[in-house]
Amino acid sequence: MKAKNKIVRLRQNNRFMSTAKIAKQVGVTRQYAREVLLKNNLETNPPKPKRVVYCKVCREITTDRYGLHDGECRFRWNRIRLTCSFCKVPFYRSRKRVMQGYKLKLKNVYCTQSCYQTYRKQKTNGNRQRFNPEMGTKNQQDGIQHLYTRV
Repeated sequence: MKAKNKIVRLRQNNRFMSTAKIAKQVGVTRQYAREVLLKNNLETNPPKPKRVVYCKVCREITTDRYGLHDGECRFRWNRIRLTCSFCKVPFYRSRKRVMQGYKLKLKNVYCTQSCYQTYRKQKTNGNRQRFNPEMGTKNQQDGIQHLYTRV
């Protein structure tokens, strides 16, 4: 079989094969293979296969360049379901905000500012040191008790 016929058959059977690979397989120069393809009205530059993008949530093929379907998939990717550390109520928060908290090494997540503030109040009230009259010497106790008595 002649080299021309081999070049034409390889292009027809293997659309995505480059001209250089065809020439190397047949044993001719790349330029000669290009000329043969042009004379036979075949493509010299093979078409590139389209890049397939899969959805990050449901793993189906999508046309979106970010890899997300509109609607439910986009919502589920951008919003993460969390549970409040104080009131145990489930809520959604943006992925970006959750990652910021993770980078700052925050241990607890709160649904609202009021939950956070009540947690802080309870935490500080529980850790506050209270006056213990049995602690210290009698002179220290008298001085401290004097501060707390009304005159």
